[in-house]
Amino acid sequence: YPPEVLGTLDRGQYKGLRMHSLEVDSIPNAAIDSKTIVLIGDNDSANDIAYQMLKRGASKIMIASRSDKGSASLLPSWPENRVEILREYQLAGVTEDGTGLLFGTSDVSKGRRIDDVSVVILCTGYDPNVNSLSSELAFALQHLWHLPGTLPIPSSYKKHGFENDFWDVPDDWEMPRNVLTDELAELNNGKEHVEPDLGKAMGSYISNKYVYRNVFMYNTNMFFNHETTYQQLFDIDVSAWLILGYITGEVSIPDVKTMEQRNLEDLVLQMENSNNRYHLDEEYTSLLDILRRDKQHWYSHGRDSRKRELYRA
Repeated sequence: YPPEVLGTLDRGQYKGLRMHSLEVDSIPNAAIDSKTIVLIGDNDSANDIAYQMLKRGASKIMIASRSDKGSASLLPSWPENRVEILREYQLAGVTEDGTGLLFGTSDVSKGRRIDDVSVVILCTGYDPNVNSLSSELAFALQHLWHLPGTLPIPSSYKKHGFENDFWDVPDDWEMPRNVLTDELAELNNGKEHVEPDLGKAMGSYISNKYVYRNVFMYNTNMFFNHETTYQQLFDIDVSAWLILGYITGEVSIPDVKTMEQRNLEDLVLQMENSNNRYHLDEEYTSLLDILRRDKQHWYSHGRDSRKRELYRA
């Protein structure tokens, strides 16, 4: 529960229901059917819950997206146009009568007022409890997925250079040309090659420097079962079978050097795909966001043939 969000609702004496995404099954149908629902946060929980609310009869679902980069924000369309993304908006207050919400952005002229909000759902993620794990495993989980806390780096990890979190591609790497190359060059001072800044790659759902095919490379007794694409349930099912193979010995785990090399090869492959590079490369993301926010540009339209070409690449 983000204290700043709860504080805003409390100060404004919001009269509707409020809850974390974990509690959505407890919402009575009377509070959803033909009502306006607001989701705070725009990643996978919001994506899933928005569909649940649609199926349960909500008339309007507003998703407040502070970053405008979560999986819900990236969807090009929603059923029946009943879902709206409040892009780069944050909760700013409650209406005078306590039934609506006020949202603001860095541009004070673009505030939004949403009246008659029945339910506010906090889609703000989860913090796993690592207290039952050994210090080595707890550190790995905390560090790789950026959980709260500051456990020291175990000495057994330091010999592998664990202090260096960030990926790096080979110095001579350049992205193959695609339908965006010339457009991005105009935004990049005429340069086709966008110099990578892989600050986003550590902890990315696409690639993680220290995890090789669900195995933590420096402690192969630890496995991570998580999605790597938008086909999340399929990913998790495949990963579960792979992890079972590791445990039973049917699938062998390579040595550390081999895992590091294969991960680097995979990173280069991912960087050659525009959609995947968006999730890995800060500099590339900043340029693509300029195009994505221009609603007249083809890149902001999911059904455009050029956009589909990028997803197929």
